[in-house]
Amino acid sequence: MPPRPSRRQGGWADDTPKEKKKGERLRVENDKPKDEDNDILVIPDLEEVQEEDMATQIAAPPSVQVNRVATYKELDSYYQKHSALFSLDGDIDLKLLSNVLSPESEVFEEDKAWDWNRLFTEIASELQTEWDKADEKSEESEKT
Repeated sequence: MPPRPSRRQGGWADDTPKEKKKGERLRVENDKPKDEDNDILVIPDLEEVQEEDMATQIAAPPSVQVNRVATYKELDSYYQKHSALFSLDGDIDLKLLSNVLSPESEVFEEDKAWDWNRLFTEIASELQTEWDKADEKSEESEKT
């Protein structure tokens, strides 16, 4: 049987005694070079800064392409003039689909400005009503 080593080495172990390591751990490192630049940054005075008159400068308008969406009136008149549009690729008949399209008068809604507080209150109220109904149903089912 080989002799057993007196001290286990490996991993974190090294040849220095523990007392030396303990002091090393708490030592503050003053070896780091300090910033030797003693330059003081100067903030320019307002008179030195050129005043830019933003009122005379006009920004270029954004160059965004917007695809215009046809209105119901335009689509109605277009479909009435071009009956060939009621088929897709010559094989698919779209007459059934065009017959169930709602007229503009049925789907038209007046534009209303949204008020965040009012909208939030309405949605919260509707959700609370739904939750109350669900709670009532679950209580009724538990009773039976």
